Amino acid sequence: LESVAGQLMELFARNEMPVTWGMADPALSAARARIDVARRGHELALLGDVTWVGREAGRSRFARELSRRVARARGEGLPVRTLALRTPLPVDHCDLAIKEGIIAARQPMAESERPARPLHPQTLRFGLWGFPISIALPGSSRWLPGGGGARAARYEIDKAITQRGTIHLAIDAPHL
Repeated sequence: LESVAGQLMELFARNEMPVTWGMADPALSAARARIDVARRGHELALLGDVTWVGREAGRSRFARELSRRVARARGEGLPVRTLALRTPLPVDHCDLAIKEGIIAARQPMAESERPARPLHPQTLRFGLWGFPISIALPGSSRWLPGGGGARAARYEIDKAITQRGTIHLAIDAPHL
């Protein structure tokens, strides 16, 4: 993870590209110090997974975990305003995110929901912005090492450029 994160930081710095880094607990993350040094417009987001986000986790668990993680990050002087989610945020949880100062949520979209045109940010509820993932790396190929996905990512980026659209590329560094 350290090696991949370093390579990604170098790539983004070389291309002067600010990114959002999703971390389960930014205040405790070992990578945070390295990202702080190379900040240049980067953002730290709370990385949410099924253990505390989603219908199965429940509203009270989401509220408790979100509050704890946001308070710890802000106690360290980290402005956390985004959730990077691996599972869709239930609409009835949006008010809890807004109360904690969260203004945006990056979340996956089912293949069946994927429109033909580029995806754009949208309001989920109560002014919380939703950013659907256009494509994720690594991909899910059974034949390509590491899951592949580079060709599909290039295609999506090129398509967004020609259509003057938006693309949201999610890179799962631990799985690269």
